[in-house]
Amino acid sequence: MRVGRPESARRPTLLELFFDLVYVVALALISQRLVEHPEWGAAFQTLLLLMALWVVWVATVVVTNLYDPDQPAIQLLTIYVMIGSLLMTAAIPRAFDRHGLIFAAAYVGIHLGRGLLLVPATNGLCGSGRFAS
Repeated sequence: MRVGRPESARRPTLLELFFDLVYVVALALISQRLVEHPEWGAAFQTLLLLMALWVVWVATVVVTNLYDPDQPAIQLLTIYVMIGSLLMTAAIPRAFDRHGLIFAAAYVGIHLGRGLLLVPATNGLCGSGRFAS
């Protein structure tokens, strides 16, 4: 498993591009939610949803930039996060009503699952000197 950035710039994989497409849909739904409810309270709620999605996206991008995204364990992690992100995206229109539990459970599940999948996949990389500093 390669750790760190290669000497030349790396092109994104198709899986990474499909992962980003999930977030394009999420941003469209968040924008629509803000247009439909232009009050300050709804704007704050929209900002909370956006921040939650942004944290998940950034953490996944860091992992795929730090580790080789062509490795099966990292691909599995990306697919796992993508499915959780789809659940979060589907819950956006009613995230502060009846679908709030779905959004929150997907968010927590992504972060817990990322750790459970990433730790065994990267076991020994930090202690072996293969971790990029």
